[in-house]
Amino acid sequence: MRISSTVAPVATGLIEALAAAAKQAREDSGVSRGEVAVRISKTEDTIRLFESGRTFVALNDLVAAYEETTGASLIDLLDLAKANLKKKG
Repeated sequence: MRISSTVAPVATGLIEALAAAAKQAREDSGVSRGEVAVRISKTEDTIRLFESGRTFVALNDLVAAYEETTGASLIDLLDLAKANLKKKG
């Protein structure tokens, strides 16, 4: 299934906002990238790339890893992403 050119930027923006929220939750909790990476058998570099919005891999695994390590649920991350998007204007 193809995503229309009008929907793709919105979806990408949401994923980038979710990635930034995940990073913020991780940092606020004092959790290292390495701790998140170990939970899903990925490298710290994969987590860094995800948090910077430069790669999108198995979001379900990543979100589960952030929840396990930081206590932030998907809903928490989405709320944080939404708040951050509002700040950007």
